[in-house]
Amino acid sequence: MKDKTTSVSGIQGLNKDQTFQTPNQVTFALNAIRDSHDGGKPEYQSEPGNELVQSLPSGYVLLGHAYGQNNTVYLFSTNSTLSEIGKFKEGRYTTLVNANLGFNRQYPITAEFRIKNGCDPVIYWFDHLNPDRFFNENRPEDFQTTGVFDPNKFRMVPTVLPPSIDLNQVNNSGGSLQLGSYYFQLEYLDNADNQVYVSDITPQVVIYDEALNSPYYNIDGGLNTPQYDPAIGGVPTTNKSITLRFSNHEILTEIDDVIELIFQTAQSRIPLNPPL
Repeated sequence: MKDKTTSVSGIQGLNKDQTFQTPNQVTFALNAIRDSHDGGKPEYQSEPGNELVQSLPSGYVLLGHAYGQNNTVYLFSTNSTLSEIGKFKEGRYTTLVNANLGFNRQYPITAEFRIKNGCDPVIYWFDHLNPDRFFNENRPEDFQTTGVFDPNKFRMVPTVLPPSIDLNQVNNSGGSLQLGSYYFQLEYLDNADNQVYVSDITPQVVIYDEALNSPYYNIDGGLNTPQYDPAIGGVPTTNKSITLRFSNHEILTEIDDVIELIFQTAQSRIPLNPPL
């Protein structure tokens, strides 16, 4: 497109001395327009061209965009099956993400670009259909699970289940447990031994000296020796063991500050390292 000097409405005397310029005046504008890409304060921008430079992947429809740094534009598109985030810079289109993010042609995307931690280019977007999401161009691995993009990891507020501990079963063998009620809890500690997370306490697990398959009327309870003499009901330590099930523990073990996982019972605190 032929270059042209653009006069912006309300601006006269582009060659005026800078001393007498107002904030709404410029000394020179080439192929420029004064507009806003997001409905905010108008800014001087390059006038849109009319020559095709690059196309989206075949079958993809543009849903939204965000302006980045150094003439970079981030583009959001879909082919009604997969969602794509790409960037256009210096006449070249590069795919950043291609996954099932739920983009829909009936829901345009509004996006914003920000620099995080002084160096990471991050884009945020919403479409009034899916949860608010973001993507860090410098850290794509943070948004993947086993090398595949995970839609949940793009969410501003990820859907997570808290770590938990549950009873799997009581066994007649494999351990050395006294009679009584047992409770269990998980505790996550950082490198200063501060609690990062503590799970709920499990319901009680009752250990008695009769076999698990004994008829209910044969289960009479008992007292532990040597605290109590066998003559008054004291019984030796059983061979029973308790099998527990740990769930969702990966959520907190992925946090850099979590260095130790504690398995806590009423009697003791047992470090579980490396974490489960």
